[in-house]
Amino acid sequence: MRRGCTAAALLLAVWAAAWAPSATASGPRFDACVTVVADPGVDPGTARDCREALARAWPAMVADVWPIDGARPRFEIRLMTTDGFRALHRDRIADWGVGLAADDRAWVDVERSLGGGRTAAHVTLHEAVHCLLHQALPGVTGVPAWFHEGLAQDLSGEWRFRDTVSLILDGHVPDLARLETGFPADAGRADQAYRTGLLAVQSLRDWHGRDVVPRLIDAARREGDFRAAMSEVTGAEPSAFRER
Repeated sequence: MRRGCTAAALLLAVWAAAWAPSATASGPRFDACVTVVADPGVDPGTARDCREALARAWPAMVADVWPIDGARPRFEIRLMTTDGFRALHRDRIADWGVGLAADDRAWVDVERSLGGGRTAAHVTLHEAVHCLLHQALPGVTGVPAWFHEGLAQDLSGEWRFRDTVSLILDGHVPDLARLETGFPADAGRADQAYRTGLLAVQSLRDWHGRDVVPRLIDAARREGDFRAAMSEVTGAEPSAFRER
């Protein structure tokens, strides 16, 4: 696990460097915003890899998800063993789940094998994006699950391991309208849903510019409704985006 996390950290470092120019010098600092704690039994090397990957990716994540001057997010990420994670969240998450996030904290199972090259470092970044979105959009209505999950995959680097092309070729793209409030619990259907969310966020960037996410978040904060923000930023109703 540690060897995989180290490789992932190197990949994430390259990815973060490519995005770094978009981060502003006045952005909130990682060490002032995020606390990463490791439970007893968590491999110290794995914990270090997760912390380092998140610290490197932080400027790019903040530039995209936190277009807010004069404020900073604050949350804790808890790295856990599989036994500890399952004992705490057994009733709140599907059997295949390895991460969970709320407003000011996230929990990551760093021991379970994810397969396909994804590591605990990717999950740590994924859950950090959820925390940032929760805190960037307090009280905003209509924030779709597909946007949360698609953006978390995109900014964590998981897009490298998610095949959206076959989803299209197979003709099995789930309706975005069904992914507004939550994702399926069934592993197979959930995989389709995650890939669809990623495809939707990537399409937003392709059609409306690389800066579409911070513009959406800024508009949603002003409007108090994500659907109104979609209309303002894309120039069309959310239903038109779903159909496209």
